[in-house]
Amino acid sequence: MANRTKNKYLGDVGETQVLRELLDTGASINSLTASDYGWDLHVQLPEEVLDAAMISRFGPKDTWKLSGHVVHVQVKNQTSGSDPSVRMGTLRGWLEAVIPTFVIIVRPEGMIYLSPSVLQAKHDRAVAKGKDEDGSVSMSGGVLLPRDRNLGHLLAIWTKHYQVMMAGADDCGDSFDRIAALPEPDREEKARCCARDLATDISTAWLTEFDNSDRYSTEWTVPVGHFSIAAAEEIIGRGEDSEKERDAFEQEVAMAVNGQQMGDGYFDSRFSKIYTTSGDPSKARDDGVKVIEDICFFMAQFLD
Repeated sequence: MANRTKNKYLGDVGETQVLRELLDTGASINSLTASDYGWDLHVQLPEEVLDAAMISRFGPKDTWKLSGHVVHVQVKNQTSGSDPSVRMGTLRGWLEAVIPTFVIIVRPEGMIYLSPSVLQAKHDRAVAKGKDEDGSVSMSGGVLLPRDRNLGHLLAIWTKHYQVMMAGADDCGDSFDRIAALPEPDREEKARCCARDLATDISTAWLTEFDNSDRYSTEWTVPVGHFSIAAAEEIIGRGEDSEKERDAFEQEVAMAVNGQQMGDGYFDSRFSKIYTTSGDPSKARDDGVKVIEDICFFMAQFLD
């Protein structure tokens, strides 16, 4: 008869913890495939991010709506000192799939989360090194999720604003979700910096397409104000005691937008044609405000 090892047992236990974490967000696990390399989960997310207390036996939620957002989650357990790896062909398949893929690695200290932007950066570096389809790509460099944080917030923000999250990533693949991995004293400064950059870049994206005024006048400050106020209220707060902070933040955004003016009178932004699909200025502005509100609200969850 076959033998079973302690490492395999511990791996299975760790992977079921991820399954429980996903279920506690209110998600539906539509399919689950297990192998020696981990679990493949097809997950449908709820319309609102829930937690275990809300949907427990004595919680207030008896029913809730599922959204149209679906993700693929690859769960792996790290039972040795080296990080798990995947074939280059497998990684490429994840990135070319219709739905986004997330990798979660179970370690004794917690769950390591690799977002689509991190996976894309790994793929691009592997291509640059000339790796073929059978080449091995290490799954190192993810975000260590704090045990008291809801995985649902991470999956929800990615599925709501996938293109913006990808465009907002740096060369290492770190996007707005990197705040989850920072020590608590560093989170507030990072969140404000990210919120300011987000409001600045969406402002310049809107201005590039819709503003017909003199780029060296102050007429563009009105639409820019919609974006900076949305970011300030989510990150700093709406109370009267925060008014001076919000005003200072909004001035920083206005100065940053002014700094992105180019000699030919046009603006440049990583989010152009991404944050909205509308050709109507008002609708595009509202879409931009919604993106800013959602991402800044997400980052604010890690400031408590």
